[in-house]
Amino acid sequence: MKIKSLILFLCFCINANSQDTTRKIEITKEEFTYACNEYKKMIETDSYLDSEKKTRAFADKIGDLLNEKNLPMDNLKNKKMLLQLIKENIKITKFKTIEEAEICLDDMLSSGDRLEKENIHLYELMSRATPEQKRKIVQPFFNRVKSELEK
Repeated sequence: MKIKSLILFLCFCINANSQDTTRKIEITKEEFTYACNEYKKMIETDSYLDSEKKTRAFADKIGDLLNEKNLPMDNLKNKKMLLQLIKENIKITKFKTIEEAEICLDDMLSSGDRLEKENIHLYELMSRATPEQKRKIVQPFFNRVKSELEK
């Protein structure tokens, strides 16, 4: 379940700011190749590893709350709604207080924002990529998670 929550939150972080529906959806083959290569490089950076660490910490503390409530992804994109959900269900999380949850969430979101600022072009391409292209771009992350599960 922790891995499922981690994957949900990493997908959330990757797609949090890529919902501009006024742009053309799909990137060229050249852009796709570039994005795949840049994503592979990005997931080895200190910024990415820090963001992943903070995401894992949040996912670990929130536990199975997201699975139990069966929420749509859109609910996870709203910090206020997510904190309200945690507040209403804090007993089934590992958070001791809502303040602790907010600090942990802020840490995760700020590290994700920093990562995005450091990789502006990659995130811009991902915002225009089709869902299939996005899945292929982030495949190295899923391969790594799979290998962790096999250990």
